[in-house]
Formats: sequence, C-alpha cells, structure tokens
Amino acid sequence: MKFKSYYFFFFILFFSIAFILNNYYRPYIYTNNINDFGLADMASNLFFIPIGCVFFWMLSKTMTKKTKELDVIISFVLLSLHEALSYFIPFLGVFDFKDILALFIGAVIAFYIQKNTTTNALKHS
Repeated sequence: MKFKSYYFFFFILFFSIAFILNNYYRPYIYTNNINDFGLADMASNLFFIPIGCVFFWMLSKTMTKKTKELDVIISFVLLSLHEALSYFIPFLGVFDFKDILALFIGAVIAFYIQKNTTTNALKHS
C-alpha cells in the first residue's frame, strides 16, 4: 500500500505545480512581458508525462518495472510525434522544439520516480 501512496503524493505534487504554472505563472509572464526563456510555454509539457504515468501507475493493480518503463517511453514517443506533426498540420498546435525538450525532461522525471518508488517499495516490504 505504501507503493501507491508514493504515486498519490507525486500525482498531487506535479498536478499542483502544473496548475500553478499554467494558471498563475504563465498569465503573469505574458501580462508583464517578461522573458523567461520559454518556461511559461513549456511548463505543461514538463509535467505532462509524469502526471499521466504516475496517475496510471496509481490506478493499476499489477505492473512490472518493464511495463512502467515502457509506459514512459511510449508516452514520450507519441507526444513528441504529436508535437512534430504540429509543424506540418497547423490545427494540431504550434510546433516548438522546447516542448519536445520539456517532454524529454518530463520522461526523465517519470523514469526517476519509477526507479526510486520501485526500489523503496522493495526495501520496505
């Protein structure tokens, strides 16, 4: 059960950070015309993979370490593909390489969480 509480903690933490960055930080940066080197634009992509993966892991009954790693890789590939397609298909969004970088950093965060929660849960069981 401790295993799921780690995921719940990270889900609430990342969701809260993403909510604050999207709803308060981003409008503040835009209204005051501050150059933050694109952080306001890529903040949601930074936390998208960790929030999705942690939520999925929290709800799943049984998952192995391999399937969790595969979840992160598939999420990164599909979301990066969507971002790349937006370069050619404008109604999908606006292409920005920094968004792909943010997705990669988010995937690294999700890998780190997966590795450490699995290791800690095995130590405490």
